[in-house]
Amino acid sequence: MMKVYRTEVEKNQISDYLNMILIFTSAALKAPYPLEMLQNVANPAHIQSLFKLLIEASPRAKLTILGIFDNLVRVKVPTSIYD
Repeated sequence: MMKVYRTEVEKNQISDYLNMILIFTSAALKAPYPLEMLQNVANPAHIQSLFKLLIEASPRAKLTILGIFDNLVRVKVPTSIYD
């Protein structure tokens, strides 16, 4: 019973965290310097984590992750930050 509860709490925490990132990336789209805001989110380690979550997460979390990627693409993050 505790294991099921812990799993549900972890899913909710991940979902809440992803929603915060989605809100942050959405706000960055309207900022005068969005790239500066998104450099931390768009770093390779965080992108890799998002891709791993995309495979393992719930359907709702997957949609949130896709929204985050959509916002990053809209900002047109240059590939030079990945070097």
